[in-house]
Amino acid sequence: MCSIARAKENPIKENFILDFSYYVNNGLLDNSDLIGDLYTDTNTRLSYYPKLANLNNSRDKLITKQSSLLISLDNVKSKYDTAVLLKDAALEEITKLG
Repeated sequence: MCSIARAKENPIKENFILDFSYYVNNGLLDNSDLIGDLYTDTNTRLSYYPKLANLNNSRDKLITKQSSLLISLDNVKSKYDTAVLLKDAALEEITKLG
């Protein structure tokens, strides 16, 4: 099984392929303008792929951070639940000795 999104040759990390050949072949788009808008990272061009790559890299970092925070939250919840059980057990013992 392969994944387009994880391929090292796919720096934008998306799982789709854009094909503008119909528009280029029918003269609706100029190929050099299209290539410039898709790949060139300048302020004068659309810079679609570079911008998308940056957005996806930022998204991946946020997902990693979120996963880390969720693990930390689960650990805190677990410690809290343990502390509540220990408190309840201690109160029960105090009541028995009472």
